[in-house]
Amino acid sequence: AYLMNELSGKVIVYSYSDGKLKELQSIAADNANARGGADIHVSPDGMFVYTSTRLKGDGITIFRVGNKGTLTRVGAQLTGKHPRNFAITPNGNFLLVACRDDNSIQVYSRDKDTGLLKNTHQDIVLSHPVCVKFYPE
Repeated sequence: AYLMNELSGKVIVYSYSDGKLKELQSIAADNANARGGADIHVSPDGMFVYTSTRLKGDGITIFRVGNKGTLTRVGAQLTGKHPRNFAITPNGNFLLVACRDDNSIQVYSRDKDTGLLKNTHQDIVLSHPVCVKFYPE
């Protein structure tokens, strides 16, 4: 299980057994020490965890999932201002970020091997987006 702490900006990794959580790891979600964690998602293939951080150094942090589910930071992608929620497309090809204070949803392609993101520059412009969801087929 992965927990994004809004006020500390840390991700806590837990194991789950017999109805109990046991903390395995605590890792900072950003390099800016902004303490502004927002959202967290696991890629559809289970190989990567993504977090959004805001308040300073706004962006998405990318972690590779290792043995027993522990995380290693492999990269970061700067985004527009105040990224709140984000979503990974069901096929895992794209990650969309709701950048509230830039009035846009930014669209990033996702490298399935490295987990890294690349800006497609195909933003969706709308007023103060805070949440992105995909409707199940």
